[in-house]
Amino acid sequence: MPSIVEKLTKEQEAQRRKDELDAPQLKAEKAVEDQAGRSYFVCLDTHARVLSLNSNEPAEVIAQASFASCRNERQGVFDAYRGHTNSFNPETMIAMEQVFQRQLLLVVIEARASRDAQPVPAPTPPAPTKRGTPI
Repeated sequence: MPSIVEKLTKEQEAQRRKDELDAPQLKAEKAVEDQAGRSYFVCLDTHARVLSLNSNEPAEVIAQASFASCRNERQGVFDAYRGHTNSFNPETMIAMEQVFQRQLLLVVIEARASRDAQPVPAPTPPAPTKRGTPI
């Protein structure tokens, strides 16, 4: 009859082997999830930049409009996580979007700063005037 220690050692070894076999799949799933998150943020970033250059709305409004413009990419994040874990906690998406919201506010500020930083033309000197010289 195997001792408890031997039984636990065999179970740990079996789990270690299972983890080694699962590692490539887990790595691939993580890559898909990361790519979905990147695609979502790139969409948000792009829309925020375009809207901020063409609108004078407050940065918060621009950020919210960007979220509304990227519904497909947002769904892609849900699909990527649900496909691997069969569940996705909505609080996780809320937390991720709060981080994105702060980043989008900076994107809007930077885009507007570059838009408003038009090069100032160098002052032109006054045209020389021809003066008559007394002889």
